[in-house]
Amino acid sequence: MILTGLVVVLGLMLFFSLLALWRTRCLLRQVCRRYGLAVRDIDMYRDKSERDSLTGVYNAGTIRELVEHHIQDGESGSGGFVMLDVDYFKQINDKLGHQAGDKVLKSMVRSLRSVVRDGDIIGRMGGDEFCVYLPNIGSYGTLYDFCNRITKVIEERINAASVGQQVTISVGGVMVEQAENFAGLYKRADRALYEAKGQGRNTCCVRP
Repeated sequence: MILTGLVVVLGLMLFFSLLALWRTRCLLRQVCRRYGLAVRDIDMYRDKSERDSLTGVYNAGTIRELVEHHIQDGESGSGGFVMLDVDYFKQINDKLGHQAGDKVLKSMVRSLRSVVRDGDIIGRMGGDEFCVYLPNIGSYGTLYDFCNRITKVIEERINAASVGQQVTISVGGVMVEQAENFAGLYKRADRALYEAKGQGRNTCCVRP
């Protein structure tokens, strides 16, 4: 009788232990599912906060942070920074409407993405003004080749047939200097961009 009672007790203990384990596993699965959804939601909202809503590239605040990070990692002298904007963009908006202007900006970003390398960073500073940071571009000559190429690619791909007007861009590029911050880098690239505009637009101006 004692042995039988002990077996019954042990059996009940094992049953309730297995039941508790099963319930715990079910609870863990529910938590994991909910946590997974929460993580995806957080990532989604974080990504949206870092991106330009129209074109999908990084916004001005994020591009500033990313470039500063690269500079602090010691890329002075090897990184390149490029500023560009659409020639006579206001006329496109005024003549064809803002939807056409938005189409130009989206097309321009698609063209940029076809040219940049993995690891290059595209950002929209505002309006029709964009920038590209090129880590470890290596040399002034390589930077010039890149700027010249994107100028030609935009002219070839965004033509009058697609948006109702021929589209060109002006480009300014500079190499990252020693102990430079984003503000200084942006200022020098912006000067190079306006030099390109002064040369008649649809061209690039690159400075060491």
